This record gives sequence, C-alpha cells and structure tokens, in this order.
Amino acid sequence: MPSSHLSIDSLYHKSTPELLQIWTNVVGPPPRCTSAREFLLLGLAWQLQAQQCGGLVPSVQRRLKTLQKKVRANDSTHVQNTPSRFQPGTVLVKEWQGRRYTVMVQDRGFAYNGTTYQSLSAIARLITGTRWNGPVFFGLRQPSQKKTQ
Repeated sequence: MPSSHLSIDSLYHKSTPELLQIWTNVVGPPPRCTSAREFLLLGLAWQLQAQQCGGLVPSVQRRLKTLQKKVRANDSTHVQNTPSRFQPGTVLVKEWQGRRYTVMVQDRGFAYNGTTYQSLSAIARLITGTRWNGPVFFGLRQPSQKKTQ
C-alpha cells in the first residue's frame, strides 16, 4: 500500500503484522523491536508526517548525524544534551564574579533586570562588559574548539 494512501488514523486499526508490512513498504527493513506496536505506530506516523511536511530541517539532520557518530564511536559520554529552543518561562541562572544573574525566556526574547533583550549575547555583554556568545556564557553550549594547524 503506497504511503500516500495511508492516514495516521488508519494505522490505529491495523494489527502488528500489518504495521510491520506497512513499515517495510514505507520505511524499509523492519525495526529490531518488532513486537512493540506503539513504537511501530509512532514511527509510521512520523514517517507519514515527514513525507507530507518535509521532515527534519538540515541543521537537525546534521546534529543527529554528529550524535550518531559519537554514539557509534562509544563517545556518548561527551554528547551534550542542550535544548536548541527554550519554552517561555524557562529560567536561566548564571553565577559570575560572585553574583547571581537570572534571565527568563519569553515568547520574544529574554527578560533580564526588567528589560527584554532579543539575545542572550546582549545580556552577557551587559553583565560582563565584553563580547560573549550568550549560550556559551550561560553554559548552554560549549565554546567552539578552534582547530590548530
């Protein structure tokens, strides 16, 4: 059955063997955990949505490939688990030079000290007086490692 004729709702009425057959037709070789019906439903639903809406953006695809390489190299202890977006209401706390700084994520920007800023870098610059990468300053990302030749 072509995936263009499938709907997510129709998947819920299929048996596990039927889901496995659809998986093989839509995705390819069946997954290792073939008895997990919920996994099959979620995976197939995602595949259908990705076909209709375009799937993952290239930056997420690159990030997943990087993580995959690290896990395969048994380097998973060095994988950084940093969210790329924050929900409004998330509070970021930074202790710097003996003071605690609190920033709240808003729908459009970051609130600090009664003012909304468009970037964390602007807040980091205000706090330190020098140019900083905001996500690095707040500990949300590791500083980039410059390659030496």
